[in-house]
Amino acid sequence: MKARILLTDHFYDELEKLIEFSTNEWGVKLTQEYLEDIDDALELISLNPEVLTIRDSISPNFNHIS
Repeated sequence: MKARILLTDHFYDELEKLIEFSTNEWGVKLTQEYLEDIDDALELISLNPEVLTIRDSISPNFNHIS
């Protein structure tokens, strides 16, 4: 079963900052590689949700939806 991952506005805000910083520091090619790695990681989590460890003490903003 594939898990549903909901990304927040905060995620997208931080992603924009990462894109801008990475592009300015290391260029478009490396930034694209980072984005592909993020996409791959999200796909991995979606297909294998058991790889996540839920720890409210680390991130109370993480919600596990069954």
